[in-house]
Amino acid sequence: MIYLVAFLAVLCGVLAYLLGQKPKVVTEVKEIEVVREVRIPETLPTQTPSQKVWLDEDVEIRDRLLIAMESSAMRVAIESSTTTIVLESPDVKGRIIGREGRNLKSFEQVTGVELIIDDAENTVTLSCFDPYRREVACQTLKALVKDGKIQPSKIEETYHVATKQVENSIQQAGENAAKRLNLTLPKPISQKLGKLKYRTSFAQNVLDHSIETAILATQIAEELNLDAEVTKRAALLHDIGKAVDADGPHALTGMEFLKIHGEPELVLNAVGAHHHDIEPSSPEARVVIIADILSASRPGARREAHDNYIERLQSLEAIANNEPGVEKSFAIQAGRELRIILKPEETSDQSLQEIVQRVGERLKASSDHRGQITIITIRESRHSETIKL
Repeated sequence: MIYLVAFLAVLCGVLAYLLGQKPKVVTEVKEIEVVREVRIPETLPTQTPSQKVWLDEDVEIRDRLLIAMESSAMRVAIESSTTTIVLESPDVKGRIIGREGRNLKSFEQVTGVELIIDDAENTVTLSCFDPYRREVACQTLKALVKDGKIQPSKIEETYHVATKQVENSIQQAGENAAKRLNLTLPKPISQKLGKLKYRTSFAQNVLDHSIETAILATQIAEELNLDAEVTKRAALLHDIGKAVDADGPHALTGMEFLKIHGEPELVLNAVGAHHHDIEPSSPEARVVIIADILSASRPGARREAHDNYIERLQSLEAIANNEPGVEKSFAIQAGRELRIILKPEETSDQSLQEIVQRVGERLKASSDHRGQITIITIRESRHSETIKL
């Protein structure tokens, strides 16, 4: 509770500043006493200059923030990098691994997700820093286990089906988020919004963060008699730029994407200004900034180390993907192994070692990567055709 009061005290000043008020505070805070009326009894010593009294308008700001936070409290969900599936019997593990590990290797190569199989328990753990990739792999494995026929060709077929299912769930996630807040969104916008379900920011799920920000912003806007609907819409869409494939700050890319799809100017400005890339032009935009801070900064909402870990693995894959002839790459085992899938028509068996050496040199030149890493290149040629007999 003490941390919450201190956190709210700081935000009181932020809210007052953003709404054009000047908090009536004259000295540094060492001790904070919150009162509506200041009365100093004769029996008490006079307050020293180091003590601070928040006046009525500051208390009102604090109360409004408390009302918004209490009425929109949400579960703090911090994303992990693993998913565990419980198996019905130990026999399934043998089918998943396959003869000489053939099925296991094929699954990891197709999905880019590491499978961890513990002999002691009837569970399989899927490990990957990318939530989208991990979800596709999870759906693939569940379908394979249910079908019972696990082999390399079946793994690929099931993987493509699972990818389509997850894409459909993305659209549904965006629609459900809008429905929860009683908003109507065009299909392209709800599809991009749904992509945030598989994005994290400092281990905080971005779609959950967007919904929470919208709820907080709506409550604050209603307390301040502002346009709650515009505020709610802008707050829900404020991070949509993270799902847009474009260069530049996500606030501005999101604003440009929403502009193409006809969102009003107040929403566009609030989205573009939520990280101060442009100036907020309305009180509603300032409320979105405050709600974003509340959702992201409250204790336990985010973990910086997790985001740094994800960025490091993404940079590993990016270095490999920029190499000519590389189709895709996967960083697994917490970045201790980098698997590179090559395009067989653009590479040769003789180039496998050369690509490993070039990628290794680029990793050495990067200041972000230290320690030991195993680089594996995979080149596989296939030919198939249907013959009518």
